[in-house]
Amino acid sequence: MAILIQEVLLVYMMMADGSLNEKACMRLINVIILFQCIAARETRQKLVNSCIVYFLVPLVLFVSNLEVYDNVRAVALSVFGILCQAIECSALQWAIENEVVELCLISKDTGNKLTRVMRFS
Repeated sequence: MAILIQEVLLVYMMMADGSLNEKACMRLINVIILFQCIAARETRQKLVNSCIVYFLVPLVLFVSNLEVYDNVRAVALSVFGILCQAIECSALQWAIENEVVELCLISKDTGNKLTRVMRFS
């Protein structure tokens, strides 16, 4: 998990200094897909408890001119969607307490059509 977080933090630095590129976005998408796998399994609650999903919030809110970045936003939103599809009340409670719905609504103003579709999934 630490390596995955390092990858996300590396992209944060690129976002901050304006050096974010398509290759970094594609690498980040692969990392987020691994988070999807964790969210879709019985490890879901451990993911929520570890607070790793909080690292995805800035990725959803970030605005980029890169066309591929909308895919990053959509995949990050899908992690929240997977968590909210859980049967466990604790995952749903986490989503409510952390304003995941508001995050999805905000994303409609910053993303493309794919992002708008993902915010409702």
